[in-house]
Amino acid sequence: MINIKKIIINENQRGFLFNNGKFIKMLQCGKYYSGFGKYIEVVSIDKPISSKYCSLDVLLKDKNFKEQTKMIEIKDNQIALHFINGKFENYLSTGIHIFWNVHNKHDFNLIDILTPEIDESIPKYILDKLSNTLVKKIELKEYEKAFLYYDSKFVKLLNCGVHYFWNTNIKIDFEIVDLGVSVSSKYCSLDVLLKDKDILSEMITVEVKDEEIALQYINGNYFRYLETGKHTFWTTYDKHEFKIINVSNPEIDEDISKYILDKMPKELVEKIKLEEYEKAFIYYDNKFVKLLDCGVYYFWNKIVKVEYENVNINEPILSKFCSLDLLLENEDIQRETVTVDIKDEQLALHFVNDNFSDCLKSGKYAFWTTYNEHKFEIVDISSPEIEESFPKYILDKISTSFYSKVQVEQYEKALLYFNNKFVRLLDTGTYYFWKNNIKINTNIVDTRLTQMNITGQEILTQDKVSLRINFVCNYKVTDYIKIFSEIDNYEEQIHISVQLALREFVGKYKIDEILENKDQISTYVFEKLKEKEETLYVYFEDAGVKDIILPGEIREIMNTVLLAEKKAQANVITRREEVASTRSLLNTAKLMEENKILYKLKELEYIERISENVGNINLNGGGDLLTQLTNIISREKV
Repeated sequence: MINIKKIIINENQRGFLFNNGKFIKMLQCGKYYSGFGKYIEVVSIDKPISSKYCSLDVLLKDKNFKEQTKMIEIKDNQIALHFINGKFENYLSTGIHIFWNVHNKHDFNLIDILTPEIDESIPKYILDKLSNTLVKKIELKEYEKAFLYYDSKFVKLLNCGVHYFWNTNIKIDFEIVDLGVSVSSKYCSLDVLLKDKDILSEMITVEVKDEEIALQYINGNYFRYLETGKHTFWTTYDKHEFKIINVSNPEIDEDISKYILDKMPKELVEKIKLEEYEKAFIYYDNKFVKLLDCGVYYFWNKIVKVEYENVNINEPILSKFCSLDLLLENEDIQRETVTVDIKDEQLALHFVNDNFSDCLKSGKYAFWTTYNEHKFEIVDISSPEIEESFPKYILDKISTSFYSKVQVEQYEKALLYFNNKFVRLLDTGTYYFWKNNIKINTNIVDTRLTQMNITGQEILTQDKVSLRINFVCNYKVTDYIKIFSEIDNYEEQIHISVQLALREFVGKYKIDEILENKDQISTYVFEKLKEKEETLYVYFEDAGVKDIILPGEIREIMNTVLLAEKKAQANVITRREEVASTRSLLNTAKLMEENKILYKLKELEYIERISENVGNINLNGGGDLLTQLTNIISREKV
């Protein structure tokens, strides 16, 4: 049975007729039958052209097919912009592209992309729709430009706006630059950039040499300073002006505004601000140059090193970096200073505006006379003696490094020595001496009655008992000079004399004899001291033993003896009192026996005492209260 199949081709379809596998022709819309080795492939004209059974080359041989389609062939380094019914659809790359041209009109714009440049006739909206792998887009703001590079080689300058380039075989790079900064590039030298006419027309270049700087002004306003080198700036929107300044000389021209100098760093400009009471020494490369008065000063500090040293005009002229003689060679310093040269063994009293200021030792001094008047009075200090006429208030104001002060109280004398040689005896008062190469010493002597305590002297008695004796003596110095010149440590000599006298006396007697005759020790030692008054140059007023301290064992024995003596005395007294008490009782008993009334009174006295110590008393029977109490007491006695 033969299989015949009915096939309907719609208006938006076409059919390819095959007979025994061979393409015969293209069929339009309508009704068809297949069979007897014939079959029909139905395709949509809304889809790309393709066939499962035949190649495009075979189909193109059919006249109807060719009339109803549109073909474009795109070579290497080309693309085609595809438009459908006048509206951009997409782009086509290398190859043969065929589209049905029945209901829609297909147009193509073939473009050569061998170079990155894009024809300006291509609408920007189409370029924005293309892939960034095909088109490279660069957007530059108003204050931006860009350096364009093809395969790392500078090509041209791009202005603000949107720029498109074919991104094919040539590598495209761009470097965005700010018009507000100097022209520079990471990828290209400035000399190469300046060969471009467009760049050169929009730039201004200034070259700053060594020992120079350039002040840059933008639109008439100071912007910054430029150091050594070649500097290029955009003139697209701003006007650039430059002022070249030689900074090899530290002096700055007065026409340069102070506000500009204040903006510069210390490495370039040294600013010196001096108050009313200040001046400054200026040094160029460590060499003194000149003197500055109060005010504000600026110096170039780039080539020549500028340093300054502040000085206070109320203080002596002194520099850490320059000698006084070198400073005084300057005429400005000479005109505003006064000097004084003080020799050895001299001092100078310094007066400022007729008021004493300070004391100056040997050396050369200079003082500013800008606001103050300075006067000097030279004093010879070769001798330590200070003249009586010398004002004492000045001595109280100057340092004690210039003089020595000796204070002698009312009860003292002082021996004065120059270089260990006795000069004179000083009475009560205050004395001043210059400090020079002469050594000054004093020995102070107390003129009052002085007490000396000799404590803890351990001495053996004749019976070999060790005693500790505390002794005291009172003395006065009689010859203040000889006591120091002829005796080595007179206090120690007195101390030894007392010790020897004590040992001499105690060693002759036993302990009992010493304790019984303690006053004899004082008399003996005092007499021995009186014998030494002339040789010790002192007068002994009195002397005596304060304490005699016995050894522990002896003290215990004596305490035991004393305790026994006191107990015996107590027993005698007790017995004597007991005998007297018994005798008194006997006398009382005799009186009561002879006098009944007295006996009755004694009973009443006892009853009274009992009543004071008894809380309750119960009485029974008749009779008065007194009789019953008496009977009770009588029964208790029985």
